[in-house]
Amino acid sequence: MRLSLNITLLLSAFFACYKIAPLDSNGSPTDYIEMAMSEPDTGSLGFNILQMEKNAGFSVALSAIERLRKIRCDASISLPRINTRAARVSKKQILASTGTLLRANSLLVSEYHSKLSTCLQYQIVDCDILSLLYLDISEQEHWPLALVLLPQHTIIRWADEKDTIYWETITNKETNLAALASTYSLSVRDSLIKIPKWEQLKFIALYNIAKDLADVRDYLPSLNFCNYIIRQWPQWEPPYRLAGKSALELDQCEEALNYYEIYLKKFPTHRQARREYEQIRLLHLGFQGDDICH
Repeated sequence: MRLSLNITLLLSAFFACYKIAPLDSNGSPTDYIEMAMSEPDTGSLGFNILQMEKNAGFSVALSAIERLRKIRCDASISLPRINTRAARVSKKQILASTGTLLRANSLLVSEYHSKLSTCLQYQIVDCDILSLLYLDISEQEHWPLALVLLPQHTIIRWADEKDTIYWETITNKETNLAALASTYSLSVRDSLIKIPKWEQLKFIALYNIAKDLADVRDYLPSLNFCNYIIRQWPQWEPPYRLAGKSALELDQCEEALNYYEIYLKKFPTHRQARREYEQIRLLHLGFQGDDICH
């Protein structure tokens, strides 16, 4: 845990002084969002995401490309072939072996959150990136995997005509809907569980880009990315909270409150988000008409 914290602090300090601009000063929000979304079909989810990040103006290190290539190659060589008629235990073994393979290529830091190229370059992963790497391998190996989005967490699901397996990528163990509902306080067992369509995965990649931009205080492009995601996929909640944080930093208190109110309608018991909302509300009430927050 101390190692994870130290690495997180080190990387946070690094990115705090490494400001990245998505385009030069002549670029408009539409320009860089359209560039990010115009990724070619490389035949790989992972390489598509790296291309999106490059199109958005980020530098993608060669080491990140090589690491993804190595992960895919290792999976092709070391993971046994399996089909949907196999026994459930065999499918679970494949998922566990995939987790072991990914850990051999990455240092797991569960709380760090960044875009794919950064995680590959520095050999770090969180639940989002780890789950996306599972999907990249599954695309290559033709497994019926899907991403499962939970409040503040991401896992994967194997679903075929015989079996449905929910898999915790962080712990590399099977879980179930009842356990998830209990852990994440879901009022209805699967009411806040989302299985994004394949084409929606690119919006998760865009969200990671927006998060990175906010981390280096590029709040306006971060907010633009969030607004784009919200327009395309309004049912997905995380961009609302990130948009609220960026809007606040841009002195747009009323807009920030609106974003948080939408988020809290879905997650009324999210204590940290509720505290952030109350702080913004008090700031807005206290400085209405003042230059500090308008």
